[in-house]
Amino acid sequence: MIDPTDTGFTLQVFSHSGYRDGERPYRIRMGDHELAVREILDRWYDPGGEYFKLRCDDGGIYLVFHDSSNDRWSLTHYLKNTEKEDGR
Repeated sequence: MIDPTDTGFTLQVFSHSGYRDGERPYRIRMGDHELAVREILDRWYDPGGEYFKLRCDDGGIYLVFHDSSNDRWSLTHYLKNTEKEDGR
């Protein structure tokens, strides 16, 4: 498992595009490790792009930023899995 707090990996975000690119992330790749996006918890706009707060299938919360002018994604914050094993 890759450590999301390590700055030595490449982040790749796969997203569905509607009327603009990067509209709905559905999978992220960090290095050679892939995670499915289970839920988009929040999203908000910034003059330079858009932030997405994602819960992935490992239970972790990932805050990613899409720089729309350069079509680049970055991980800005990570919160490890806080769910109990039984999902409650």
